Amino acid sequence: MKINAMRTQSIIFILSLFFLPLIGCADSVSTGNDTTIVFEETTHNFGNIILGSNVTYSFKFKNVSSEEIILLDVRSTCHNMSVDWPREELPEGKTAELKISFKAAEITTFRKKIFVYSTASPSPMVLTIKGNIINKK
Repeated sequence: MKINAMRTQSIIFILSLFFLPLIGCADSVSTGNDTTIVFEETTHNFGNIILGSNVTYSFKFKNVSSEEIILLDVRSTCHNMSVDWPREELPEGKTAELKISFKAAEITTFRKKIFVYSTASPSPMVLTIKGNIINKK
């Protein structure tokens, strides 16, 4: 029973990855607006993280368009990650942060993606965190 629920959740997640970008594209095509978000960086390397620790990082971004931008949804590829993002409209020229929290749950080298869906172009934007989880020495 639990396997079927997990399979259903996986299918819903995969389908949302395909359909949410189409919704964002339809908005930007229909309005003809030039809406753009610029992230200071799209990849963050945590380096070595001690097993069991929690790490955080804030991706800073700016609305460089002449229109307001709204972040519609932010999804990650990892259940050990949480994301906090601004829910309010971001006026033109303003900056904001997307805060990532990651729990180092097992010894491994990791590369995880965060998909940022918005009214801006391109949507989704893809952010990446990476690093190595090690035993405390």
